[in-house]
Order: sequence, then C-alpha cells, then structure tokens
Amino acid sequence: MKRPRRLATLTVLALTAACATSAWALYQEVHSPPGVPAPATAAPGEAVGLPDLPTPPDLGLPPLAEFAAIVERPLFFPDRRPLPAEPPPPPPPKEPLTANVVGIVMSGTQGTLLLRLPKEKDAVTLRTGDIVLGWTLVEISPEGAVFERDGERAVLTPTLEDPNPRRRRRKTGTGN
Repeated sequence: MKRPRRLATLTVLALTAACATSAWALYQEVHSPPGVPAPATAAPGEAVGLPDLPTPPDLGLPPLAEFAAIVERPLFFPDRRPLPAEPPPPPPPKEPLTANVVGIVMSGTQGTLLLRLPKEKDAVTLRTGDIVLGWTLVEISPEGAVFERDGERAVLTPTLEDPNPRRRRRKTGTGN
C-alpha cells in the first residue's frame, strides 16, 4: 500500500515540475521572442538611447488642390452640385412685456416698482435702470412704469385688483 501511494506522489511531483518548466519556457518565449534584442541596460544615472525610427514611406499623394473638382461636384449628389448655403435663422420673435404692476413707492423723484412676472409667485422689486425679461426700466411715476427694449417702449400701469386670488372676495347671493 505504501508503494502505490509513493508512486502517485512521485507522478504528481514529476507532472508539476514538467508544468513549471513548460510555463517558464513559455514565459521566456513571450517576453523575449527570438530576433528581438534584449533591452539595453545602463549604469545608474546614465541615459539609455532609443533606436532611430525608420523614415515613413513616401505615398506620393497629390496636393489637395487637385481634389477641388470633387468638392465642387460631389459624387453622391444626384445633380452633382454642392448644397446651397443655408440662410441664417430668423431672429426669435420679440415677446411683449407681460407683467403686473403690484405697487409703486415714490420718494421724491426716486421710485421703486413692485412687479409680478408671469409664472412667478413673488413680486420683484425694481429701480430705474434694472433689466427684467430683456426690458430696461427707464421711468417710474405714480401712474405707471416705462420699459424699453431695442427702441420699443412698453408702459405698465398698476392693477387695481388684488393679485392674490385667495384674498379676493366672492360675491354671493345670500345677502351676508
């Protein structure tokens, strides 16, 4: 019984040694194939020179000016004419100033404007010269505010009703 076990152990050891030897030979072949010189080594502090690169082959391509006809008459267009230049897009339409004047505070000749913008919950405080939605506030008076944009003028006057719909009173027919 000792003999077969010893034979099996020796066989496993021999196979392991053969695999290790084969792996080492394969490693050596991959990392230093035949015909490739070993990397140069230098003493510490000394630079290792790289080999000169071969000169690229001359492909003999003609100059780009010779291909101008292809640009002028594209191969894959049915009429063999280049696409016309696209006109510039039209400027975006100018939107009118849509806002509600909530309040005007005057102090001598200086004024402050409370303006509620569309889709905004809170009012914005503005003084002369401020810009809102591309419009410049040029004048504040007790009667309203004047805005300018690209030579166009817009006059906004205060609204008389409460802009908060929760505080508005409903008229009911109950007499109360």
